[in-house]
Amino acid sequence: MSSSDSKTASVTMIPVTKGGFPSIVNDAHDRALGAARVGGDALQAYYDSLNRTAEFWDFMARNSDEGQNPFVPGTDPSGNPIMMASSGNVDMRMGVFYRGDTLAAVTSGGDDPPIVGIATVQTGNTTDMTSRTVSFGLSVGGLPPGMLLSKALFKDLLQPLYRNMKTWLTKNARNIQRDASDGEVDTEASADDAATTASDETVDVAGDLANQGVEAAIIDWSAALWEGAGLGALAALPLIISFLGHKMVTSVSIVNKTDFDFTWDVAYQAHGKTSVTPCSDDGKIISKMSYYTDIWGDRTSVKAAYEGNLQFINTDDLGSIGNVITLTPTSGAASVASLVVHVPWGDPNIIWVGEGEGSAESTYAKYTQVNGPLTMTAHFDAYSVTLAITKLDGETNGQYFYGVLAIIEPKGA
Repeated sequence: MSSSDSKTASVTMIPVTKGGFPSIVNDAHDRALGAARVGGDALQAYYDSLNRTAEFWDFMARNSDEGQNPFVPGTDPSGNPIMMASSGNVDMRMGVFYRGDTLAAVTSGGDDPPIVGIATVQTGNTTDMTSRTVSFGLSVGGLPPGMLLSKALFKDLLQPLYRNMKTWLTKNARNIQRDASDGEVDTEASADDAATTASDETVDVAGDLANQGVEAAIIDWSAALWEGAGLGALAALPLIISFLGHKMVTSVSIVNKTDFDFTWDVAYQAHGKTSVTPCSDDGKIISKMSYYTDIWGDRTSVKAAYEGNLQFINTDDLGSIGNVITLTPTSGAASVASLVVHVPWGDPNIIWVGEGEGSAESTYAKYTQVNGPLTMTAHFDAYSVTLAITKLDGETNGQYFYGVLAIIEPKGA
């Protein structure tokens, strides 16, 4: 390490909530899903709430340039400094908190530097009061030999960290906005570009930490790709709708409320094309329900529910949308669920969920012949899936938009 390198601290963002940008499971979350599962206008209200976030992500994208910042400083209820942003429909806060005094001996494994802090990004929807959170452990290395990163010195990392987290968020929003205008978003590529940009940024350090010999910090986001892709999928859904108002759009949200992971796959696409997916073939996982880590680094009694968000569009103004999505449990259950979504041009929409009939193509052919209901539930060996759609035909607010919700739950829940 050169003398200049020795003056630069390296901070690694290690995801704690692994698997995207999960929802906090609380009364607001349960109310939102409980209302939406019947389909129809109730599910449309659920999607209206989600679609209003387009304004927020546009706001974030427009503030992605150097020298612009959508965040303002604030404090949390415990008096800790945080950064806050809001579009009116969505509130966001970023928090960076010291935890080295309680876990000074804990490291991220082997000879890696210890985890001395935690960073969180949380959003709250002011319409339905649902919230999402992503947390990262902060592993800090590259400090001068013998230096103990005390809570007082850690405070001098707050501004560099907040500036870099802002780069990660707004760059991702800018990429999503750019791609959404073309009608197709690669959320992993956008997240990878945002992570690379933020990781390449060197941020000046001031205060007592600088006096101790640390002049700059570099933050490594390479481990946060999945989290960025999950955030990007949420941002892309409403943006594509706003850019492609005259075409047909079908958004599919799959919420996992079980204790085992599911692998999703667009097993058959009869009509249209996929415009948004959560991540690539290397990680088509919707994680199980799990506890998340709060601002003090403690595992809480509130679980987070992960989801996969996909979107499909027709390829021309008179084209249809049709596909089969399979959900395969990675452990704890054996049955594979098939979700059939059929949105034809000129005929009523059809949804169906079950174990399927042979190939995905034959399943689609069989279960798109008879008009179906707005919602249905299928029971499998260890879980159930409820599938719902906003409407069976016609426009919504002048657009051919149809929202589909799939809720995976323990059998008998």
